Amino acid sequence: MNLKALAALFLCLCAPLALAATLSEAEFTAEFVRQAQAAQPDTRFTVVAPLHVTAKPQSGMESAFFLDNGYAQYKAQPGRLQQILADRLGSSQSSGNAAAPQPNSAILAVVKPFDYIDNVTKQQQKAGAARDMKLSLIYENLNEDMFVVYVYDTEAAMRMLTPGDLKDAGVAREDLRALAAKNLAAYFESKQVRIERLDAGPEAKVYLLGLDENYEASVLLLDAFWKERKFDVKGEPVVFVPARNVVLVTGSEDQEGLRVARYVAGQGYKELGYAISPHGYRRAAGKWQRLD
Repeated sequence: MNLKALAALFLCLCAPLALAATLSEAEFTAEFVRQAQAAQPDTRFTVVAPLHVTAKPQSGMESAFFLDNGYAQYKAQPGRLQQILADRLGSSQSSGNAAAPQPNSAILAVVKPFDYIDNVTKQQQKAGAARDMKLSLIYENLNEDMFVVYVYDTEAAMRMLTPGDLKDAGVAREDLRALAAKNLAAYFESKQVRIERLDAGPEAKVYLLGLDENYEASVLLLDAFWKERKFDVKGEPVVFVPARNVVLVTGSEDQEGLRVARYVAGQGYKELGYAISPHGYRRAAGKWQRLD
């Protein structure tokens, strides 16, 4: 199988759900806002970005909705659009405030590309939301290509963690990474990580890690996973994260594996949603460093 055919096969494996979806992220968001506005006429709903909506009632705090989970469910089952939207609308009506305090066990972390913070800041400024501390993000650098962004994730919705949330939760900023990693480890265990070897020929050993279409890239934050997991690769593990739901692993001394992984990651970075990085990374002293 040549590399182009392999990449096509890989993209089909990784994103079959996206092919089934008939609404884009922007269209899904617009439909949510249309139905939410009809159901709650006294609340002003504003689209900040695809899958990111703010809600401002006549009295009360402005809150933010992140529809990532709902859209992932929709891609998996497009025919359940109305039920998925109804669930999101129901959670917003019952909670009355998407920014309501959540248990600390709901604090997780996601990996975002280097330009994510700038893009969100610009979107918030355009929407007039940057002045509201409740919409500020808590994040840190993972390396020169990626950020770690902290979130609250419950059955009702996923939303970004804010400085106000951190204060309400009684969590010190320096303890946040360890707490999120602990919660992520439990989440990964509950979902059971899947690791499959790609059909890249007998010479190349390239593995695909699967979880839930949302948190695959967050495996980079699990130090214990990389200390305990022994991949059958030549040399040290090299990890590619072209998108949030795609993690490839090959070996630093596997030239064919690196060639395949680089090509597939490059294609995935250009074609898949929620792109993160086309580069490969190795762990050194607990840090992810870009492979030269």
